[in-house]
Amino acid sequence: MQLRAEPKRTYGLVVGIERYHEAGWNVPGGGQAEDALRFARWLRACGVPKENIRLCLSSLAENEHLVGECVLTVESATEQNLYDIVTNFLSLQSGDLLYIFWAGHGLISAERERRLICADATKQSWLNLDLNSLLLLLGSDRFGIRHHVCIIACGGTKWSRMLILQRV
Repeated sequence: MQLRAEPKRTYGLVVGIERYHEAGWNVPGGGQAEDALRFARWLRACGVPKENIRLCLSSLAENEHLVGECVLTVESATEQNLYDIVTNFLSLQSGDLLYIFWAGHGLISAERERRLICADATKQSWLNLDLNSLLLLLGSDRFGIRHHVCIIACGGTKWSRMLILQRV
């Protein structure tokens, strides 16, 4: 597949979660925030305007220095914030290409639904994004960014690394 995308018409939702509200789910040593920061830097190096990149992080205390070095605005990786970005920012854009980069926990439900666990999840409330529903939205006529690359890097599930290319 050959795809041409103007950098100014390219968008990114970049998520790195290594610290969860449920502390037992934290990722020892981290790495997810650094991976997300590296991906966001790559988007910037490709000419994507910083206002087109939404960077959502939840880093461990020992990795906070990495966040402080970032030139992009860092937002929370909570369910509500991620939902707002998708519905109130990305859904309103018109563009050539959307990159979604997710580094954090995920799971597959008994019904085979793929879920991405948000930073504010707890044992009582597994706040998450439904990846299947998100992909349906991206492919619908209601979404104005026509091409999508989703990179899901998640450990502890049957799908530890997943690359989803979606073309409408």
